[in-house]
Amino acid sequence: MESFFEKMKKSFLPKYKEFRLSLHLMNRNKLSQLSMIILIILVVAAILAPYIAPYPGDIYGEVHMGSALQPPSKDHILGTDEVGRDIFSRLLQGTRISLACSIIIVLICAVFGAILGAAAGTLGRWIDDVLMRITDIFMAFPPLLLTIAFSALLGASLKNAIIAMMLTWWPPYARLMRNSALTIRERPYVKAAEAIGTKKLRITVKHIMPNCIAPLIIQASMDMGAVILSLASLSFLGLGAQSPQPEWGLMISTSRAYFLNCPWYSIFPGLAIVITVLAMNLIGDGLREVLDPKTKKN
Repeated sequence: MESFFEKMKKSFLPKYKEFRLSLHLMNRNKLSQLSMIILIILVVAAILAPYIAPYPGDIYGEVHMGSALQPPSKDHILGTDEVGRDIFSRLLQGTRISLACSIIIVLICAVFGAILGAAAGTLGRWIDDVLMRITDIFMAFPPLLLTIAFSALLGASLKNAIIAMMLTWWPPYARLMRNSALTIRERPYVKAAEAIGTKKLRITVKHIMPNCIAPLIIQASMDMGAVILSLASLSFLGLGAQSPQPEWGLMISTSRAYFLNCPWYSIFPGLAIVITVLAMNLIGDGLREVLDPKTKKN
């Protein structure tokens, strides 16, 4: 009989080799490595924002009219806004808001879309027809346009903007899961499970959904940047975060009136959005290279 250590070796050796290959592929993509470093810095800044901000009170709306619209200086490295609040402190808190909201939106949409897509791809034709026609209705409209409509209907607030985005960002995940499920359910191991009388729900949960995770991860990583940008757009239009919340899009919207005389007020929140969205997109490209079987063969 095989010893315990031999069994463990046979179990973990393929996973270890797969992990080594993934690291090798990631190391080939220098832009993805740089983006990962930027993302780690952003996550740390978001977690520690209230503790590392030079002026924590400015995060929550303290007013210092005597320091209004000061340019970048030793005391305020990114300058101050129209009521004297430190822009750097508010950008740090805005990082927390943007990352937290994007993670919540993408995670919920991915889970909900994956469940609907798996049901459509495995539980019968009439279920497939009903769920996919509903999905097609949502996908017929541009996501941002539909999000604006839901936000206007629900009312202007950050919470309602998050709900509106959850209502509009799930269809791509449902379509992606459904297409993957239709392919995987024809595989020999799925047919073997059906032949021995395994229930459809068990086949879906145990055999089909785990093998559809890679495309969903790639889609989610690409959507993170788009969600941050859309959330900033809603706040810019007055349908998302409301003052005094330090959300990046709201900061840019407020700074429009002062752009000619105080350009730093608009530039720094804009740079934060650009850097974050670009990093997310490059990480998505790197994950696609790692998780795509065609890439691994090259």
